[in-house]
Amino acid sequence: QGLATIALCEAYAMTRDPALAPVAAQALEFVIYAQDSRGGGWRYFPGQPGDTTVTGWQLMALKAGQLAELPVSSGTVAAARRFLNGVQAESGAFY
Repeated sequence: QGLATIALCEAYAMTRDPALAPVAAQALEFVIYAQDSRGGGWRYFPGQPGDTTVTGWQLMALKAGQLAELPVSSGTVAAARRFLNGVQAESGAFY
């Protein structure tokens, strides 16, 4: 989902093709929906406790959406930041 969302958002950002905007926005909505509401990360199925690999792709998808000027919830990004802060070691040197 993350990789496909990145591709859709970047395609829309580069072309501004109006047919891509709703599809990219729907992909972002699914990323937001699939986030673990308690921990703030993502895994392989919606709502599962996160892992850093899947979370990284979802964050890149959200960033691509922001750069394409599509709606991205700041609360979603804040929850992901909390997740990453919770799994860091040595002041963020390792995750």
